[in-house]
Amino acid sequence: MMRKFHPLKVAAVEPAATDAVIVTFEVSDDLREIYRFKPGQHLGLKATIDGEEVRRTYSICTAPDEGRLAIVVRKVPGGRFSTFANEKLAAGDVLEVFPPVGTFTVEVDPHTARHHVAFAAGAGITPVMSILKSVLKGEPKSRFTLFYGNRTIDSMIFRSELNALKNAYLDRFTLHPFFSRQKQEIDFYNGRLDGAKVREILKHLLPVARIDEAWVCGPGTMIDEVQEALAEAGLAGDRIHSERFLTSDEAARTLAETHAREADRAATAAIEVRLDGVEHRVDYEPGSGTILEALEKAGLEVPYSCRGGVCTTCRAKVLEGSAEMGINYGLEEAEVKKGFILTCQAVPTSDKLKLSFDE
Repeated sequence: MMRKFHPLKVAAVEPAATDAVIVTFEVSDDLREIYRFKPGQHLGLKATIDGEEVRRTYSICTAPDEGRLAIVVRKVPGGRFSTFANEKLAAGDVLEVFPPVGTFTVEVDPHTARHHVAFAAGAGITPVMSILKSVLKGEPKSRFTLFYGNRTIDSMIFRSELNALKNAYLDRFTLHPFFSRQKQEIDFYNGRLDGAKVREILKHLLPVARIDEAWVCGPGTMIDEVQEALAEAGLAGDRIHSERFLTSDEAARTLAETHAREADRAATAAIEVRLDGVEHRVDYEPGSGTILEALEKAGLEVPYSCRGGVCTTCRAKVLEGSAEMGINYGLEEAEVKKGFILTCQAVPTSDKLKLSFDE
């Protein structure tokens, strides 16, 4: 069955930092299984703001065993949904919420002893927090080190909770905060958490040989630099896990890049689509945009959220024919090999394409 948006009531909106809020949802018993999540996954949200539908994706900040489904929304200058959530959203309001998706997750093993190391910038702490709490509780033999970059101490999301975790797990959790706009006594902790800083960390503080699993989350440029630094130091690619955050403007640029890149590769195609058990046929012509855009133009209600190749809400499986993605930030290599595509970034490359959103 195709996953789809469901209306969820907001249980609480609480401050997370000077410019961010924690939004907690009520999940009824009949939807509890649908909204069961793994540490680090995210939700697609849909709301009508000033008469216009707005969709965004936000990571879950709670651990599965907490019994709460919550996200963090940081206010972005000019951001329609983030401004709405920080200034107007209140307990009792209802939002359309897509079930949890995402592969930035950890398989907690109570018998293993690993050293998890996370590099998070700004709101990138959100999925890392879910992973961190799950590991500390579920892997009693494992350790967790967090390098966390922010502008100032007041903009540090989860400051109190992180300090509480540090005190509760003195021998297993280490926190290293970096501030780019607030001077600290130790100069090493001043500045952005970027590739250069990570190279310093690996050279002077934490040799890469002591890292079993690396978790990287934040803006795209930060992720690229940190991944490069870790790979240069010799950490295997399958031990580097990342989650990329895009603003709506960045997602629009990503889509424009895909349009330009795939313009000459798209083929005229008959697309057969399975949506929630129902078969549909759509004729595709080069110039119709991505598969997602073509299906929307045909009047189909297709699941999507970010349109930037990140969130995987629009994921579908190719059952017959072929399609090519211009950009893929969200699917793992194993998923691509199984035939999954992000329809917001893909175009047909065969004259017949059969897709299923129900896989």
